[in-house]
Amino acid sequence: MVWSRYVMEAAGTEQAVQMEKLLLRQKPVVRLSSGLWPRYLRGDVLPQGSLEGHRSSLVVRLDKIYPGTESIFHHPIWTLLDFDRLLGPRDLKRHYLTLGGEICGQLTLLPPGLEELDYEQLSFWRERNESRDEIWKYLSDLDGIAVCLLEARLDYLAQDVGGFVHAMLGAGHEFIRLGKSPVFQDDKSRAALLLMEMMAQRYASCLVQDDPYIKDEFPDLCLQVDHWQESWNVRAGLHQEKPWEQRKFPFKYWVDKLKSRKYLIL
Repeated sequence: MVWSRYVMEAAGTEQAVQMEKLLLRQKPVVRLSSGLWPRYLRGDVLPQGSLEGHRSSLVVRLDKIYPGTESIFHHPIWTLLDFDRLLGPRDLKRHYLTLGGEICGQLTLLPPGLEELDYEQLSFWRERNESRDEIWKYLSDLDGIAVCLLEARLDYLAQDVGGFVHAMLGAGHEFIRLGKSPVFQDDKSRAALLLMEMMAQRYASCLVQDDPYIKDEFPDLCLQVDHWQESWNVRAGLHQEKPWEQRKFPFKYWVDKLKSRKYLIL
């Protein structure tokens, strides 16, 4: 869903029908089955062959017309938001490298441009950067959220509760900032972004607020997570008041599902 919105933003279109007509005017023509682009927007289906990276897939073909859109589809954020998926240091290192040399150079000990054989030999590669929040808040689009989630996962593996909460709160701020992007100005995209943020907020809540030891020993950290939840509730409530919401997008249904979600504890 988010990928298709980024494509439409790059194409300068606002409606699915406009996008389909525009693709028909491309040379060579990009033909889609009737009603397929709206299904991409809803997240009902994925472009065929896109996960495998086939050269003929729609994601690859559209990236040639709208450069950079393929990187949105394969962005590390989609894996990092799957909090039931345990990612070890090797996986997190690979995702950091995916984000590019400039980010690696500021937040890791991984020199940019290394060959795979070289970085595989590095056992300890994390940079303990005390001003990391000054770095991630200037990253563009999805990169800032991805870096926060990478740092949070590393802090969780290190069992650093303070660092984990700080990084997760950073992700929350980045979600709010991303909501100001032109890509997320329509109601459906804003709903998707709110749900993505709730996934992160719920993960922090399960690991921090639901832990009786942390609640007793680190009440200030629990309070910070609670404030994040309150902020989200206010923004979600304003969104849910919109009259079209109940008719066209089951926002409350997904909110209720996420509220009941329990995440894996190491």
